[in-house]
Amino acid sequence: MAMVREATLEDALAIGQVRAESWQATYRGIVPYDFLDTIDPVGWGEQQRRCMINPPDGLLDLVAVMGSRVVGWASGGRNREPDSHFQGELYAIYILPVQQRQGIGSKLVRAVAQHLVTQGMHSMVVWVLAANLPARRFYEAHGGRLDSERLVPIGGTQLLEVSYGWENLDSITSSPTVPPGS
Repeated sequence: MAMVREATLEDALAIGQVRAESWQATYRGIVPYDFLDTIDPVGWGEQQRRCMINPPDGLLDLVAVMGSRVVGWASGGRNREPDSHFQGELYAIYILPVQQRQGIGSKLVRAVAQHLVTQGMHSMVVWVLAANLPARRFYEAHGGRLDSERLVPIGGTQLLEVSYGWENLDSITSSPTVPPGS
């Protein structure tokens, strides 16, 4: 069973590895192959370390660990879109492919939502690639409602992202059970 805790600087390289493996497995067929094939987990880990050294106000980085191994990562904080009606944002959530569908993502989402509430934010948004149907089903199973869309540049191409929002985080923070297959 995975335990969720706040990430430390010592977790940065493992977070880079989790992100890289997750991207390469999840986005194959969605994001250009040449981009996925050149992802550098160490580089992403160093990027994570720099962000953790000088974090934006209210940022929370969480890791899910099994034993001593980081198997998941989530990040959240104040919504980066100042004109949005959602106060908080789930910036990222990645789980190692072999650990997916075991409830780890649900634990991470719940922990980020709880953090946002303690920071006075009672609504949340997350952006996801529109073609990432498993992630979209995950957010829908957690009560997220489709809200908007935008194009984002990834790997030299424009990809469609959609957002899911929660007007009230009580639906996540007070949920005693994990949706099946989450």
